[in-house]
Amino acid sequence: MNKDDKKILLNILTDTSTIPNTLLDYYRDLGLSEEETLFLIVLLRLQQNKYALTIKNMAKNSAYREEEVMRLVPVLIDKGFLALANDGSIVLDGLVEKFLEVQSWQALKTEQKIRKERKNSRTDSSFAELYQCFEGEMGRPLSPIEGERIRYWYKNLKIPAELIRAGLTRAVLLGKNNFRYIEAILLSWQRKNIHSVRELELMENNEENSRKKRPSSEHDSRTFRKEQDDDELFSDDIYEVF
Repeated sequence: MNKDDKKILLNILTDTSTIPNTLLDYYRDLGLSEEETLFLIVLLRLQQNKYALTIKNMAKNSAYREEEVMRLVPVLIDKGFLALANDGSIVLDGLVEKFLEVQSWQALKTEQKIRKERKNSRTDSSFAELYQCFEGEMGRPLSPIEGERIRYWYKNLKIPAELIRAGLTRAVLLGKNNFRYIEAILLSWQRKNIHSVRELELMENNEENSRKKRPSSEHDSRTFRKEQDDDELFSDDIYEVF
């Protein structure tokens, strides 16, 4: 390639127009077809080159025929991207307003993303605290399987962290700090629609008040049966090791 050819190519490459990335990235969200988007890009180029945006000028200084310009302009006016000035020329004020709408929409999406990330961060923080609580009560590092079991209760079963901690505390106080027993407690509470420590306390208070109102012989009999049921419910032999 000789010097003259290189010079011609350089002129071609440097003959560029500024195209807003917003238009290229979000033209479908703006309700534009590819044909309409390309036409708007041509209008932006003509405006940058100081051409008056009349039907004749648009046809004369672009690859569009006059009938094509006359077909596209009304469509884009209807969509709010273009407007007619008093002198009959086309103005791009609507396009500017559309860009501002997209910027507001982008800002909203960014804010929502930040909120979601913060929420996930808080959730992960709660799980980390729960994990540390278990290691503290167990007095040892947890195995990967045990960690996944806690995650299953917390993430899949949607059991609140405070209720999982309550189940852990209950098991430790009873001297049965193993995961089978803890899970049995949590599932028992879940079947009773207990979703918070407050609800657990109310349920246990109601049960205690009900026991106090029963005759002594009935109370002793039911207490004995309940203890038997509890021993069966939380027996290590009937739960699969997780």
